Amino acid sequence: MINAAGLNTQHRRISDLVQAEWDRILTTNLTGAFNTTQAILPHMRSRGGGLIIQFSSVSGRWGDLSGAAYQASKHGVVGICQATMVEERHNGIRVSAILPGLVDTPMPMRRLQPPDRDVLDKALQPEDVAMACTFLATLPARAYIPELIVMPPALQVVGQAMA
Repeated sequence: MINAAGLNTQHRRISDLVQAEWDRILTTNLTGAFNTTQAILPHMRSRGGGLIIQFSSVSGRWGDLSGAAYQASKHGVVGICQATMVEERHNGIRVSAILPGLVDTPMPMRRLQPPDRDVLDKALQPEDVAMACTFLATLPARAYIPELIVMPPALQVVGQAMA
């Protein structure tokens, strides 16, 4: 099961963030991860195993300008993955979080100040992230990767956005 749902808001600064947007982001990004995990677990248990991949973000690992609600929700996704793995590993279920950096999708274009085309040209492409999913899915059941961080090196390094 792959859960790649996520959203943010234009007014993401904590001083501008309103409760309704906080709730919308947490509901989609974090509660959505919880709901998809709960929905799939009975099926995976009955099959004797499976793989859950939840999308988080490098923003869930290191502070940046993506906003408190987005960062909190994506950090929480990692927590759900870790807790589920501890609880379900004896049922043959593996749980991994993919934490991508900037990806050239419609989402960055919804920012209050969208990135320039030259920045997006250096960003990850959706197929790069799809390849990360394929990598996790093709590992044998004896292999477990808790988190897979994938970033565009021209724009980001561990813990720091460069553009």
